[in-house]
Amino acid sequence: MAHLAVDFYLQTNTMVTHKSKYLVRHLTHHLILTFFVLTLLLIGNNQLHLSFFQIACASLTIVLFHYGIDQGKMIVSKKQSGQPLYSLYLFVIDQLLHLATIMLVCAFFLNVDFPAYFNRLTAVVEKGIPLQASPVSVLLFLIIMLIVATTVSGHFIRFLVGMIPDRLSLSEGKYVLTNEKTGPDATRNMPSIQEKYTYLINKKSDRTRGVIIGYFERLLVMVLIVIGAYSGIAFIAAAKSIARFKQMDDRDFAEYFLLGTLASMFIGVVCGIVVKFILSRTS
Repeated sequence: MAHLAVDFYLQTNTMVTHKSKYLVRHLTHHLILTFFVLTLLLIGNNQLHLSFFQIACASLTIVLFHYGIDQGKMIVSKKQSGQPLYSLYLFVIDQLLHLATIMLVCAFFLNVDFPAYFNRLTAVVEKGIPLQASPVSVLLFLIIMLIVATTVSGHFIRFLVGMIPDRLSLSEGKYVLTNEKTGPDATRNMPSIQEKYTYLINKKSDRTRGVIIGYFERLLVMVLIVIGAYSGIAFIAAAKSIARFKQMDDRDFAEYFLLGTLASMFIGVVCGIVVKFILSRTS
C-alpha cells in the first residue's frame, strides 16, 4: 500500500516526465512512507518480533531496489521510445519488479513466510476453507483494491489506448452557396455558380473529467459485482455511450472510446470478482 501511495499519489506528472531530475525526491518519499508504515506495523503487532533495525534495513533495501529499477527503466525507455504499446510493457514490468522486490525484502528482513501464505490461499480456493483475516487486514486489502481499481488501472488504460485528443469533433455538415435567380426576372441562359463547403465543429476536451468518470465507472462495476447486481453493468455502459453519442461520428474517438470502455469494464469486473471472493471467504 505504501508503494502504491508513493508511486501514484505522491509522484506528480512533472516528476514522472523529468524522472532523473526528481528521482531523489521520489525515493525519499518512498523511504519515509515505507519506514512509517512498517513502524506502525511493529507497534500494532507484537507477535512479529521485529526490531527497528530490521525495519530500517528493509526500508532502505526497498528504496535501493527501487532506484535500480527506475534507472534501468529510464535507460530502456530512451532506447525504445516511440514504439506502440512499449510504454505499457514498461509500466507492467516495472510494477511487477517492484512487487517482487517488496516480497523478497519482506521474506528476508521481516520473516514473512510466503509459501505458507500461498498454501493457505490454495486451500481457501480449492477446498473453500475460511480465510482467517483480521478486520485490519481486510481494510488494508480493500484500500489496495481501491487504488488498483482507480489510479493504477487508470495509468494502465492510458498506456493502452493513448491520450484522448485535445479537440474532439462534435458534428459535421455541408452547406451550399449559389447565385441562381428565381422568379419572373430570371432568364434561362443566365449562368449560375454554386460553391459547396464542408464544416466540422470541434470542442476542446477536458481530460480530468474523463479520468474521474473512469474511476467511478470501475468502482461502480466493482460494487455491482460484489452485491451481485450484474444487470447494472449494462446500464453503466449504455449511459456512458449515450453521453458520448454525438462524438461517435469521429472514428478516432469511437475507437478510443470503445477500447477504453472495454478495458475499464474488464478491470472493474476482475477487481469485483477478487473482492467478492475474498470477502465471501473471510471469517
